[in-house]
Amino acid sequence: VSDLTFTLNSDGTEYSVTDCLTSASGSLDIPSTYNGLPVTSIGEEAFWACTDLASVTIGDGVVSIGYLAFHGCSGLTSITIPGSVTLIGRNAFYNCGLTSVTIGDGVTSIEEFAFGGCLNLTNITIPDSVTLIGDRFFEWCPNLTSVTFEGDAPTFGTGVFANSDSAIIYYDSNRSGWTNTVAGRPAVPYNSNSGSGLIAYYPFNGNAN
Repeated sequence: VSDLTFTLNSDGTEYSVTDCLTSASGSLDIPSTYNGLPVTSIGEEAFWACTDLASVTIGDGVVSIGYLAFHGCSGLTSITIPGSVTLIGRNAFYNCGLTSVTIGDGVTSIEEFAFGGCLNLTNITIPDSVTLIGDRFFEWCPNLTSVTFEGDAPTFGTGVFANSDSAIIYYDSNRSGWTNTVAGRPAVPYNSNSGSGLIAYYPFNGNAN
């Protein structure tokens, strides 16, 4: 907490994290409350260039992550986003060496460039709450191979997988709106009702049905 700056909103009922010392390092937990009041947002550019941060856990109660919030956190490998978050803003994690991303099932909208330039990201699961994937969402993620969607097909922006040429989309065959090519990438169904509780992937045969 000593590394963070909290700003009280205009009516004095909640806080936003608006800044972090660039010297902050290692693991950091963003609390759910501060001075007895809820922490509900992470402001624009709040963690800009905190290059020594390795992992961040966002407290339950935060509902939005602002524009460029973690831009340039090149040492960041792990981020945990709770179910209370509904919006991940533009460029929120642009140019972060992320390898592990946990997105809570409250997120409905992920704006453009949110995970662009995450060079070490290899796989990610998108919860069924997400209905919008912004433009160039995964631009320049060359090592991304697997994107698993748990819900119906969201609305995709343009260039979602630009220069991320290894990405394959996996989608629940029990959900609607999917085809065998999505946002320019091959899409493969899996069966979430396989009986064992395990996800069973089907071989890709060119027909998603």
